[in-house]
Amino acid sequence: MLYTLRKPTRSLPSFSSSLKAALASEKLSHDQIVSLLQTTNPSEVEQLHCEADKLTRKIFGDYVSIRGIVEFSNTCEKACHYCGVPTYNDKFLIDQESILECCDFMYEKGYRNLVLQSGEVTTNERIEWVLELLHRVKTKFGSEKDTGMCVVLSIGELSRQQYQKLFDAGANRYLLRIESSDPELYASMHPKKNHSFERRLEALRDLKSIGYVTGTGVMVGVPNQTFDHLAHDIEFFRDEGYHMIGLGPYLIHNDTIMGRKLMKETTADERKEADQLKADITLNTYDVIRLTCPLVNIAATTALETLSAGYKKKALTGGANVLMPIITPKQFRSGYQLYEGKKEVDMDRLQTHEMMLNLMKTINKTPMFKRWNHPPLYTKTQSK
Repeated sequence: MLYTLRKPTRSLPSFSSSLKAALASEKLSHDQIVSLLQTTNPSEVEQLHCEADKLTRKIFGDYVSIRGIVEFSNTCEKACHYCGVPTYNDKFLIDQESILECCDFMYEKGYRNLVLQSGEVTTNERIEWVLELLHRVKTKFGSEKDTGMCVVLSIGELSRQQYQKLFDAGANRYLLRIESSDPELYASMHPKKNHSFERRLEALRDLKSIGYVTGTGVMVGVPNQTFDHLAHDIEFFRDEGYHMIGLGPYLIHNDTIMGRKLMKETTADERKEADQLKADITLNTYDVIRLTCPLVNIAATTALETLSAGYKKKALTGGANVLMPIITPKQFRSGYQLYEGKKEVDMDRLQTHEMMLNLMKTINKTPMFKRWNHPPLYTKTQSK
């Protein structure tokens, strides 16, 4: 079957020995990571989750870092096989005044982290537009740590020169998913035109060397993905030293190449079974990343809750420590869906904010407001 996470057939270290090694802060081998990732045994899953939760609380206390996302444009030069954003005919670019109104709302509520996300547009005109917006945000809200607004960009694969300009203008962090650290699997998710694994890797390394707090991530459960792929991804995060990790389950969008292929080649029962496995393994992946890369920030994504109700709560009581409520104006939300069935599309920003506060109450955690909360891995390396 095309649509499943495949387990290796070779002999692996036991779950218990692999977890013991992780708790002893040993550098896990590839096969030890696979052993932890692939477990579906309820007792083992609970052990893994509890240990990740203990470590998360040890490092971050009972706090969850909050970042507000404004998805400011669905125009994109790329056409990734899995992503629904480029399929929308009604393209938008939210005007800067409306974005600043979103920032006003966020700042008043205590948010000090703004995520500006869009499809990839590499023109000088777009970069100048973002530079102007950065200037306006920093001028209005300040650049000082914790009192000013920390700006996180997620606007795609740009040139080093463009990244440098944005950094010099005040951008603090950048999110760019590797999607897969395996070149062949990466290629299966992207058309050949305008896509290169080597260029994506170079872009990530550019961001980190410039000085950004750098985030990356993958999807869990894309076609032909194996547990070996996921283990390699975690080794990639660890060995490259990225500061923030965002990942979620792959979800189908019917108007994409990958979505149409899956709808044609799999049954509804197969997709349902795969979806549950993806949700469970995504939680495992959060937990294994925490044990393997303890000082990173890990975001619990909206996609996880879309797939299975209550799973965002589980993520934040395990390895995840970051939540990113959508602050995009309501009228634009339906035009920015990587996958179908996205949560929060029919909400306004106040409803999204209140939903986040209610979630915090149910898990007995405190949203961390009025703090930038750089990942400990970043602050550790900066102090050297």
